[in-house]
Amino acid sequence: MSLYFFFFSISRIFCFSLFLFFLYVFCKNSFCCP
Repeated sequence: MSLYFFFFSISRIFCFSLFLFFLYVFCKNSFCCP
C-alpha cells in the first residue's frame, strides 16, 4: 500500500513538472512571458 502511494506521488509530481515545463516552453515561444 505504501509502495503504491509512493509511485502515485512520484507520477503526480512528474506530471506536474512536465506540465509546467510545457507551459514555460509554450509561453517562451509565443513571447507572452519575459
